[in-house]
Amino acid sequence: MHNKSVVVAISLICSIGGWFLWNIILSATYNPASPIYHVRDALFATFGRNALWWLTLILIISSTVVLELGIGSLRAAFSTTDVDIFQELEKDPAIKRRFEEASAVELQAGWNRGVEGSSAEIERDAEEQKREGEVRDLLRNRPDTLEEGRSESVRMSTDTHEVLSRKFGKVRAE
Repeated sequence: MHNKSVVVAISLICSIGGWFLWNIILSATYNPASPIYHVRDALFATFGRNALWWLTLILIISSTVVLELGIGSLRAAFSTTDVDIFQELEKDPAIKRRFEEASAVELQAGWNRGVEGSSAEIERDAEEQKREGEVRDLLRNRPDTLEEGRSESVRMSTDTHEVLSRKFGKVRAE
């Protein structure tokens, strides 16, 4: 993980603590006469007292952590991504401050979203009203009858036919 925080520490403690709590619950609740599962008091009386079991548990967990860190280090060393580069750059306070200054405009646009009376909101409303006015003007100036629209479309097709009949370029009317 790039960012380690209190939330990460709490979730780690809850996960590991939950595993131990589950084993304690199993040890306390299983029937000791069960022929299949021998878990009654196992954490406290059988495998829980064996040092080799605890050593094996610690070795398994540490080997997986070392393997994960090793693979991540090799990937970052030989196949660096943009994320790796920017995470490294963000560790320098001067570069981090420069990134924040460069992205201030985009960040502030999100801060003003939904705020009544913000300049972005006012500009957006003005642009929307302008577009609505243009649509109203187009609707107001359209032909009133359907016949006028038909005669205009017929005239356009005639004009197109006239142009094509003049045999301009490679276009030939047949």
